[in-house]
Amino acid sequence: MRPAAAGPSPRRIAVRIGVAGAVLTFATLAMLQALTIALFQPQDEQAHVGYALVLGHGRLPTVGTPIPGHEIDRLERRLARSRAASRTVWTANHPPLYHALIAVPVRLGVATRHADGGLYAARLLTVGLAAAGVVAVGALARRLVPARPEVAVAAAGLAALTPVLVRTSAVLYTDALAFLSATAALALAAGALIDGLTPRRLLWLAVACSAAAATRISGLLVVGIGALAAALAVWLHDRRPRPRRVLRALGAAVVVAGAAASACVWFYLRNRSLYGSFSGAGELLARFGRDERGSLVHVLATPGFWDKQLQPFFDGSVVLVGVKDTSRFWLLALVPAAGLALAGLRWLARRSRPGTGTLLAWLAGAGLLVLLELTVADFYRHGGNAHSRYLLPALGVLAVASAAGLGALPGGRRALPAAAMLLALTAVNLVVWYRFLALTVRPPDGANAVTSALDAAGVPGWVLVPAGVTLAVGLAAQLWALRVVTAPARPGAGAVAGTDAPQPPVTTASAR
Repeated sequence: MRPAAAGPSPRRIAVRIGVAGAVLTFATLAMLQALTIALFQPQDEQAHVGYALVLGHGRLPTVGTPIPGHEIDRLERRLARSRAASRTVWTANHPPLYHALIAVPVRLGVATRHADGGLYAARLLTVGLAAAGVVAVGALARRLVPARPEVAVAAAGLAALTPVLVRTSAVLYTDALAFLSATAALALAAGALIDGLTPRRLLWLAVACSAAAATRISGLLVVGIGALAAALAVWLHDRRPRPRRVLRALGAAVVVAGAAASACVWFYLRNRSLYGSFSGAGELLARFGRDERGSLVHVLATPGFWDKQLQPFFDGSVVLVGVKDTSRFWLLALVPAAGLALAGLRWLARRSRPGTGTLLAWLAGAGLLVLLELTVADFYRHGGNAHSRYLLPALGVLAVASAAGLGALPGGRRALPAAAMLLALTAVNLVVWYRFLALTVRPPDGANAVTSALDAAGVPGWVLVPAGVTLAVGLAAQLWALRVVTAPARPGAGAVAGTDAPQPPVTTASAR
């Protein structure tokens, strides 16, 4: 006799609630920043909006296309204060997927003579894209560390509270979509490597990789990893004779790479025709008069390069306004790093070895992170900026690794370090947000920077009350979920209270 069909186990439900709490926390913080950061205050936002405006007219801009500032009064005033090189759509070397999405609310706002409302709607759409990426982080964690459900909750929370993701997703930048598409592709690739490649999984992997490639050129790295993962998944799990297995593996890789190529290869060929390279980066660096900084090895050995990566990852409140950052919030990164080192020592002592699929899934994520770092270093050595947001496509991997590191610390089995880190990062986000507004809004003496920024956006100050409630609810959901999934299983409770592993059917003989 089989037991009646049961729903998800309490721990699985707790994981879902915890991830939902992470999404709620992220959405609250990012929406507050989206409403209070002045429109076009971030340097690249005017170019991205110009891209969307031109695209909304059915034309694809180039880096030399003038930004149509006359369509939005605030944008026109901003352009009047900009140098000549910044009055064109210099971000037109990026593929148009993100700009096609935000073009809808932007053009609708212009058409209804509520241009600012359209811009804020586009910002909230960007927040929604990144929030979906937080869910993908939870799914990635469940694949990479299936026996530790608390890692999924902690990883989603750590990603959601990473200050660079909150800040970047609150403005009109392409990085939120890059984060979502890359994280979804990694989660799907991990599922294929660990459990096998189904037709449905192959389809969604091709879609995610195509979206990544159609957002930023760094998405081509995601396509390469996704295609390789699809081929290896077939090789690992297919039981057909070797010649047929090789053909099926190659076919899976071709499906992923071919879908991405059909979606955006035309754009990169256009870049090469217009600017002499697939990325068009050389044209941009020349327009802004950037100088070379030496060899790639020299850049990687320079502490300043890593400082430009690490500090803004936690505190970009003053980088955007050109003031030297003196915060030390980046020291929080040492906590999970210490846990990872401890976990590594334990792993060496046990001499245990993960499954081949799991190992390859971890290597895929680590490979994406390394390749992204090398591309950022190469861009920096040619005169570009080493923005920490360029690493957001690999944030999911960093978040899962950090959550696993926190779990290896004393008290990690009860998720105490993870809970403390979530609370600390929440405080960091609030402090960084306030510092940024104090520097950019410059409220009069005695006035609060947050309420002044809300007033400038036409938003009543009372919205801070429900925002505080939702922030508290999101945090409480994560802390509750961590407590539930790390609680000891009740004796005799079996898988319902202990693990998510399926139980064998109950027969009459076994009941006896």
